[in-house]
Amino acid sequence: MKKRGIILGLVFGMCVSAFADLRLHELFTDNMVLQRNRKVPVWGMADPGMEIAVEFAGQRKSAVAGSNGTWSVLLDPMAVSLTPQTLTVSSPASGCSLQVSNVLVGDVWLCGGQSNMDHPFSSYSLLKDSVKTIDCPAIRLLALAHESGKRRDQPLFDASFTKGWQECRGPALSAFSPVGYYFGNVIHTELNVPVGLVESAWGGTRIEPWMTLDPEGGSGRLYNAMIHPLKDFAFKGVIWYQGESNAREPVEYAGLFADMIRQWRAAFGQPDMPFYFVQLAPFKTLDWNKEGAAWAWLRESQVQALKLPNTGMAVITDLGEFNDIHPQSKQPVGERLARFVLKSEGRDIETDGPVFGKMDIQKQRCVLQFSHTGKGLLTKRVVMNKNPKFPVGEDAEAFVAEADVLRGFSICGEDQQFVPARARITGADRVEVWHPDVECPVAVRYGWDNFPLCNLFNSEGLPASPFRTDTFPPPEFDGALTGSPFAGDVSGFGTPAEFQAAPDESTMELRETDGRPAHWFGPAEKSGSVMAYWRGTDNSLRDGKTPEQVMTVVYFDQGKGRVELLYDSSDKTFRKTANLPPGVWKAGGTFKLTNTGTWRAAEFRLNDAMFSGRCNGQDFRFESASGFILSGVYLRSAK
Repeated sequence: MKKRGIILGLVFGMCVSAFADLRLHELFTDNMVLQRNRKVPVWGMADPGMEIAVEFAGQRKSAVAGSNGTWSVLLDPMAVSLTPQTLTVSSPASGCSLQVSNVLVGDVWLCGGQSNMDHPFSSYSLLKDSVKTIDCPAIRLLALAHESGKRRDQPLFDASFTKGWQECRGPALSAFSPVGYYFGNVIHTELNVPVGLVESAWGGTRIEPWMTLDPEGGSGRLYNAMIHPLKDFAFKGVIWYQGESNAREPVEYAGLFADMIRQWRAAFGQPDMPFYFVQLAPFKTLDWNKEGAAWAWLRESQVQALKLPNTGMAVITDLGEFNDIHPQSKQPVGERLARFVLKSEGRDIETDGPVFGKMDIQKQRCVLQFSHTGKGLLTKRVVMNKNPKFPVGEDAEAFVAEADVLRGFSICGEDQQFVPARARITGADRVEVWHPDVECPVAVRYGWDNFPLCNLFNSEGLPASPFRTDTFPPPEFDGALTGSPFAGDVSGFGTPAEFQAAPDESTMELRETDGRPAHWFGPAEKSGSVMAYWRGTDNSLRDGKTPEQVMTVVYFDQGKGRVELLYDSSDKTFRKTANLPPGVWKAGGTFKLTNTGTWRAAEFRLNDAMFSGRCNGQDFRFESASGFILSGVYLRSAK
């Protein structure tokens, strides 16, 4: 602290004592936005006992730094101000003074999630040039750096930002979230208020690390580093786009997501904090997803969060791309999220697409009733590209649902075997569904697929969310393995693979466990992930010479969760659009941790093993949201 105080004295030339220390939290920089119509905390650090004065918009508030050096004041609620003002923080006794200039008063929103919120304009080929025409100084942008925190088990006081607050234009916008910008632009344009957007998102992340106690073990690393430092700031609400990385456990996501919303509201001290989120877009049938509908079940879990007050869900079943998990159509996503804000401000608009209400079975036909239909149900032409980086409709292989036929429904009888159904709109709020071969229907589903092609809308142009009328139990989505008991004999397992250390992506400790030497894998300090890399040692099983192989993994069944296998495949079409060689990394399945406290062996059968070390010499890896314990991995020919 003493060194920082010297720097402040040199920069501002206003500290009587060269050793006085006074600073604001990193959230407070030039160009920021403060929240309107709410008490606004301003806080920072100073020498213990130092008297602090904060002045802004005619207000003067005072505080005394506590024994730990922290201080805080509350500004009285303020009206909207598009006129730039200066926030001054000073210590009269020491002569130290800080100023934050070009400050507006409006609405501040936290933008969270994974890559579809995190990826910036510059990463989208069809969006990056649009930044050149955008110049909106009343929208201000602030992005947190990716930081899981070296002290993973401790919430952090300070946050790490790529830069301070910036006006919305040029390079600042190019590096920012399109969903966040388009959301904020509607609010600013329609309500004539300044908008502050704070992006705290990280591509590829599961929901658990964003929670205050990661259910997979330990405290939430991303929460500690990228949410907790923001908890005292005055936000209007949260927008959230995440779920892709939790698709292997889609049913469990419902409880996790609801818990996370409650936790964030508690942390921010706002029990009814607005929380608006995006339902997952259509995406292809994944190689690991045996049922082809894991994302449909996760979408259902997202719907469950609407039971919480002051929540809203933007449905985007018309905005996906078959081969791109990051669809380019981001403007409608932000605009649909913004509708919830406009509604809360008194605008007479519809926020939701058609919502299924009840079903009546009339002989061979099912009659479904909907709410949120506006002036009535209708069909629209839906076009979603198969190949990436094409404008919508310009991909010759695009998937199309024409407006003259209602698409996306399936039906089943007592056998619970769903088949594509015929459907038609029979009233302003009714749809009739049937199939000539299903004489006694019992259930209907809509959009129940990873990549649904469906086209039921309301008169406001908002799509219906996927739904099901049944309560059938969910399937096992990825054929996850529960290993068989392991007695200690590895003689029939094949050749041992070699562990390849990757300190940036996992920590590893050799430790005997229940009588066996073991590799203990834990989260990396930097990324917070757990990825254990391995390489085959038998040359006859490498370089594609033996594509059909059996892999046996000996693991200690401790904790709960799943560990996923990803491997180097000869599949030339797999991930052809990624910045990796085709087939790296292809999902090969998972094994479950059920906390039996015993050694077990899980067996994977691969028919397209390449194992040519195409990723830094490594052939396959195991990945999990939490730590796991392996004794060894063995490979042998399946023939």
